[in-house]
Amino acid sequence: MSVTDVIKESLHYPFYDKIKIVYFGILYAIMGICSTIISYLISNPLLHSNYTSLANGTENVTTLTQSVNLIASQIPSTNWYYVIILGIIALVVGILATGYDFRVIKKAINSENTLPKFNNFISMFIEGLKIIVVEIIYAILPIILLSIGFTIIGLGNGGSNATLLSIGSIICILGFLFTIFMVLVQLMAVNHMIANDGKISYAFKFKDVVKIIGKVSWIRYIGALFMLVIISIIIGFAANIIVSFISVGFMMLSPKNVLLGTIVATIIVGLFINPFLSLFTDRALGSLYNERVKDFDIDEKYIIN
Repeated sequence: MSVTDVIKESLHYPFYDKIKIVYFGILYAIMGICSTIISYLISNPLLHSNYTSLANGTENVTTLTQSVNLIASQIPSTNWYYVIILGIIALVVGILATGYDFRVIKKAINSENTLPKFNNFISMFIEGLKIIVVEIIYAILPIILLSIGFTIIGLGNGGSNATLLSIGSIICILGFLFTIFMVLVQLMAVNHMIANDGKISYAFKFKDVVKIIGKVSWIRYIGALFMLVIISIIIGFAANIIVSFISVGFMMLSPKNVLLGTIVATIIVGLFINPFLSLFTDRALGSLYNERVKDFDIDEKYIIN
């Protein structure tokens, strides 16, 4: 199957079971609603806070921690309770949604055209955690490298040291390139973990994962990811235009409806756009992993049972 065929099949995949995509969308809608309300609970008190007291408070602020504490003091404690509760709900639902991604990828690797069932939520939660753990671990080195680079640049700017600026810039460039490489490997590493009964250790068999990408072909793999990004941007952009019109419509009816309009727009995106893009991406990545079995001679240890 060519990359184009993989993309076409992945675009059709979410429509195989419209009920399940709505179930999946409910998870995204809940996350979106929680995030919107959290933003409102934090931003609204700041917008209506006493500017004079806030300005006077900044006179004694010398550190980032003090700045954060000053801003936080403007937000009622009741709001923070709601923020924590909503944050926990969003986190749990987000992990469940990631667990469903796990199952979608597994279906693709097994060449199954059906969407996964919504059951065994504890298992789904654990599966989501596995993906998140792998993503975090793969992000550690790039973050460290970029942090070192930007820190050196900051030191160079402070002392106008051209040598430090040059070293920091080189480290940052290497950090960005390394980040791109690690993202490419991490995406395939997640697939390799899922293909091997969800055993996390398989996600860190670095040589095996790189070998699998080589079997797929780096050009083919990067080309497929590029197409995924472009299509996702186009769909997301079109969706945001529609959603913006809805939000503006609510604002025109009454300024007090801004929050309601934002929540309605968030629900629409969560129910229909985000789950579609997620299923589309998961299906394409899983199918690419599966293709390396079909098109190439590969050791049995790479083939899912």
